[in-house]
Amino acid sequence: MDADLERTIIHYYPRRVLQTPLDNDAINWDYDPSFKQLKTILSELKTIDPELRPGTRGRYDISEELVVFKTVRLQLSYLGPYGALNHGLARELDEDEREIVRRVKKVLDKHGVRILNDGELSDRVPWIQHGSATIWDCLFLLPHE
Repeated sequence: MDADLERTIIHYYPRRVLQTPLDNDAINWDYDPSFKQLKTILSELKTIDPELRPGTRGRYDISEELVVFKTVRLQLSYLGPYGALNHGLARELDEDEREIVRRVKKVLDKHGVRILNDGELSDRVPWIQHGSATIWDCLFLLPHE
């Protein structure tokens, strides 16, 4: 895990347990608090796919999932400039889907959003209670109490 990821996770999980950061008033929500960057990204993605739609794998509290061209799933974190593409979906992309991914990555690169790969997303966060949390859990899934 690199220093930026570590800093982000420590910032939003200062109690070192996988509990929702939404309930902690001491946390300063400093990444894109007005959602201006997210709205800009969404607008640019809609130029690629006018039928861009929300996904169904998240609760939209700490991240947002989008389905691009009905096949590519993009997760964007509200906690920092991080994204994931098709994480947890075990299948190979065809050439059309790889082109969609290239176009999506180009938009995200323009806005400084880093796409985390499956290996990074599966990395354990050792200082979170019992070391059972992964980067995916911390950045994209709302922890359940």
